[in-house]
Amino acid sequence: NTVLRLSDADDFFIYGYGDRFDIGETRTMKGHPISEFYGFNILGFYENEQDVLNSPIPYNAADAPTAENALAFVGKYKYEDVSGPEGKPDGRITMDDRKAIGSPHPDLIFGLNGSLTYKNWDFTMFWYSTIGNQILNNTKFFTDFPLFGGNRSTRMRDLSWKMGADNSKAQLPILDSQDGWTGAVLNSYYIEDGSFLRLKNLVLGYTFPKKIIEKATISNLRVYIQAENILTFTKYTGLDPEITLRDTGTGNGADLSRGIDGGGWPNTMRFLFGVNFAF
Repeated sequence: NTVLRLSDADDFFIYGYGDRFDIGETRTMKGHPISEFYGFNILGFYENEQDVLNSPIPYNAADAPTAENALAFVGKYKYEDVSGPEGKPDGRITMDDRKAIGSPHPDLIFGLNGSLTYKNWDFTMFWYSTIGNQILNNTKFFTDFPLFGGNRSTRMRDLSWKMGADNSKAQLPILDSQDGWTGAVLNSYYIEDGSFLRLKNLVLGYTFPKKIIEKATISNLRVYIQAENILTFTKYTGLDPEITLRDTGTGNGADLSRGIDGGGWPNTMRFLFGVNFAF
């Protein structure tokens, strides 16, 4: 998926709907996909005070950190510095250091229909999958950062950076109730692999032999059990990787918010029993 033209200027771009972030979560411009996720790329964490002093000036720092205040940045996200000439570092993390960090468009979409009959039994199934797309899990804004009052995820408890601990599996910055900016800017922590494989539909039916039902003046009788959305294989941590297109704005505005999971209702697992008959 590639945008060919938006205006006469090649560097013209459109931001998508900005839900909880300072600027839109997506950017659309020539040569890039529609609704491309645009934010900071996380390199890791500031591991100690010396690491802070030897790194580009952090995003939320008014001036270069000093030996006296460097501890305040330890355990926070370290972002990639790309805003200098030709994408090289310029020694300071600003909003200009945002970059393309994911696309909502799959590399492959496929479905598989299968059917089998044996005597009076019939069996059908339908599998659906997308591969290579990313999802912006916007629900993490509420559950993984101290930005709103409310319940928190177990990730915040178990995967936050901790002083003096083994942080090889850390995904979130050090817990800090005064930190009102880390989760408020879009970064690569929100971007997840949206690939999935789902058994969308499965039907098992049985057609009664005519010699059994003819006395009831029924010419055909079939009973079946149908199951929907009963198996999903995915690494996505949200409720459902098969998210629907969010309705934001008029016209084609919703296309600028593709791949954003704002907490929509997931596809429901359903089981149905049915009867088909004819006289």
